[in-house]
Amino acid sequence: SELNKRCFTRIYPCGSRVESSNYSGLMPLFGAGCQLVALNYQTKDASLHKNIAFFKSNGSCGYVLKPLHLRSPCLATAPIKLQVTIVGGCHLPNAAGFKPSCCSRDVLDAYVTLTIFSPDGSQEKRTQTKSDNGLNPEWNEVFEFEVANPEVSLLQLVVMDDDQGVDDFVGQAITRVAHLRNGYRSVPLRDYKQLLPFSCLLVHITGVPDYRPAYRPQPQL
Repeated sequence: SELNKRCFTRIYPCGSRVESSNYSGLMPLFGAGCQLVALNYQTKDASLHKNIAFFKSNGSCGYVLKPLHLRSPCLATAPIKLQVTIVGGCHLPNAAGFKPSCCSRDVLDAYVTLTIFSPDGSQEKRTQTKSDNGLNPEWNEVFEFEVANPEVSLLQLVVMDDDQGVDDFVGQAITRVAHLRNGYRSVPLRDYKQLLPFSCLLVHITGVPDYRPAYRPQPQL
């Protein structure tokens, strides 16, 4: 990271990746302050969704200012204790399509996984399964995470269908920890390609400082 405070670094997938896959170690690159991290956008995998989450914080304009501790020498980031309460969900579709669970014979057995992705690893927790309810499941479960580097970490919420054998993916939401807002929040869900109509999670968040820069009024001429 000290090198990237003085120089530009460009990272890109190796040309031998003929299947257009992406590298899995995206978070350590952001944590080291790499400025240009190229991905194969034709592959909608986990690395691409993490990258999109980073650049959503600035309106997807293609540029995000690095945190101060990755730009200035002798500065460190302050860890936080993040608390996330999964209150409930609404209009969760079946894994097989966009039809709400109340309108299909295959009723959703929903649970939610919470994952913190950071440069030094990941933390994952999950709720209990709510059987036969995709319309308005309620969990009211509280989870706590120690986040050492919140400005370069991501929170991912994934709704899964508890099934025999392999559980099915339903929808997800992912965002930077530093851009979370305290209080009750309605979180829209997406699949790997698009927004899921009417599908959302209700969550309650505490422990996030305000990382937005303070407003400094301009002097009047």
